[in-house]
Amino acid sequence: MYLKNKRVKGMDTCVYSFTGHYGSGKTEAAVNFAMKLKRQGRNTALIDLDIVNPFFRSADARELLETLGIRTEIPLYANTNVDVPALTGVMGALIRDEAYDVVLDVGGDDLGAKALGRYREDILSRKKHLQFFVMNPNRPFTKDLPSASRIYDEIEAASGMRCDALVGNTNL
Repeated sequence: MYLKNKRVKGMDTCVYSFTGHYGSGKTEAAVNFAMKLKRQGRNTALIDLDIVNPFFRSADARELLETLGIRTEIPLYANTNVDVPALTGVMGALIRDEAYDVVLDVGGDDLGAKALGRYREDILSRKKHLQFFVMNPNRPFTKDLPSASRIYDEIEAASGMRCDALVGNTNL
């Protein structure tokens, strides 16, 4: 993923949401983006909002992220044998906290975007927020413009927010 970020210390913080289809690379993009912000000297937090797929989530990178000084919030019961992870009240407070650049790793498709929609008002209360649509054209349900557009529209509808940028991710 190539995303040029010219932000410098002292600028307003932002909420960055990474959405997309299952298996598009949202988690890897979100984790690496959080690490990039931290390398730029930003006060960074990553929130794992993926309550859809228990197999690929940013909670798996929690130890590494916290070692780097990135605050990490994960669903209750993530990486346990409990089937249904639950979002915490701390997540909304952290999203509203202007002291942090907050990176949101969202679950796949419209089902995952519903969890993002739960925090819509918290996100919109911030001065800056960007919602990315991560797309991998090598995946079966986003292989062409009509199918990718359908997923894109479903995510916007479920989250209640527009996607601001497309992240092309074919390097999986």
